[in-house]
Amino acid sequence: MSACGLIVFYLIFAWFWGVWPFNEEDIRPARHGKGYEVFVSHPDNREEYLGRVKGLDACAGKAYLWVKKKNIAGSKNWNYKCLQR
Repeated sequence: MSACGLIVFYLIFAWFWGVWPFNEEDIRPARHGKGYEVFVSHPDNREEYLGRVKGLDACAGKAYLWVKKKNIAGSKNWNYKCLQR
């Protein structure tokens, strides 16, 4: 299989199985899960709302990308929760 064929195969696989690598947005079809509200807990016990996503995997991904941007991903002092709404 050529390199171009492998790229096309990966992009199709990524779209349908939820491993989209390019951004943190939930761009997959709606059938991939229910809606969840994403919250992140700071080390000082404050909670911050990050938005709404579809699917639990998207919830975890959005929370992780947020803490990675804040440079606290290596710390164990943060947590996230996904509330179905």
